[in-house]
Amino acid sequence: MNILVTNNPLCKGRLGNLYDVRFSEVSALEILKCARGFVHLGHSLITHPTAGGLPPGHSPYKSIVITAEATTPNLAFINAIEHTIAQYEKSTRPEPKEHLEDFAALDFALVCK
Repeated sequence: MNILVTNNPLCKGRLGNLYDVRFSEVSALEILKCARGFVHLGHSLITHPTAGGLPPGHSPYKSIVITAEATTPNLAFINAIEHTIAQYEKSTRPEPKEHLEDFAALDFALVCK
């Protein structure tokens, strides 16, 4: 069963039968950092960390699917997650507090695609 790293309560509640859900009530940046730890251990990205094309800081929710099994670390996956984290760290936009249900639904849809 693949791993879903998320801070989205909608994903936590609805995807537990499809994924090994690793839910934390943290920022999207912290979810990226958690996923980075898995990628550096050799897990592969199944969903890209910038899926949906929303600029950093526009959504408070982030969900990333990775493989359950670790192999040799993949430089392309490492570069993708590191680049995304760097973009989030540069973002000065505060995470939105409005329309949380809409952002949760969008993030959920990206995982379920």
